[in-house]
Amino acid sequence: MTTLRRALVARLKQKPVGTMGAKISAKRRSLGGAGEGYSLRVRIRRSVRRIVLLTLLADLVQSFQLDLTAQSARQDGTAYLCRGQLRSRLREALTVFGDRLERAGKERVTLLGTLHTASQVEGIPLQIVWEFPGRLRIESRLRVLLFDGRRLVGAPTRQEEALVETLFYDLPEHFFLGQAHGLATRFLGSRFRLDDGRAPYYTGTYYDVYEVTDAIQLGGPVRLQPKFYYLSSDTLLLERVRYQSNRGSSGPDVEVQIGLWQRGDGQSVPGRIVRLENGKAVFTLTVTSAIIGPAAK
Repeated sequence: MTTLRRALVARLKQKPVGTMGAKISAKRRSLGGAGEGYSLRVRIRRSVRRIVLLTLLADLVQSFQLDLTAQSARQDGTAYLCRGQLRSRLREALTVFGDRLERAGKERVTLLGTLHTASQVEGIPLQIVWEFPGRLRIESRLRVLLFDGRRLVGAPTRQEEALVETLFYDLPEHFFLGQAHGLATRFLGSRFRLDDGRAPYYTGTYYDVYEVTDAIQLGGPVRLQPKFYYLSSDTLLLERVRYQSNRGSSGPDVEVQIGLWQRGDGQSVPGRIVRLENGKAVFTLTVTSAIIGPAAK
């Protein structure tokens, strides 16, 4: 037994040390590719988790902004426009237009100008006051018209009703607020031309076109009016509104042209507003000055 024990000990001493360690190292090296693949999968999973968390965080931030807007509306009774409710292209257009729909202190827009109509050669001086979230006052030497989005006061003529409709429903203020309030809208695309597309050297304006189903309440129950809003693809300012009026059995084809935009103190204001019906000018309003300030108390 002792002799056998001594022989085994001698054989173990003769076996090279580190053979087992070498086998383990070789096995680790053979598994090295799989280990690197495993670590790559772990990194991918971690990156996906980070992206998901950042997306959830962005949604929470937007919800928090909307909640702050709702809180401010409850505090002072005014729900200001939250640009997060607009699509990205319209957020850019709102930046060009100005921030007077988004925060306190700029709710009241006062325009001074002259109104020219087809039936009257001499211009009529006007003072127009539009106040957020939707009140309109038109004052001339003839009468004062008041409109709050539902009721029109001042015994207006048909032409004056058209003036109220244009100044209240066809300008950028109503367009942006309508988007925030969920008016049915379809973006038709960018870079539209006004011609038939055959001219090889087109020099006119290119437009982003939005089809909107507006809700109009003027002199009767609410009527749904499809409209096409044309924003310049280059300046992002509203320049045209086109629709066939569905007021009455055979309404005219209406086009409102908004131009001569001027910018001051971060706000854009039109210098001229023209309404055409069946291709003929109904009135032209030339704006001589504009004042933007806080709402009247």
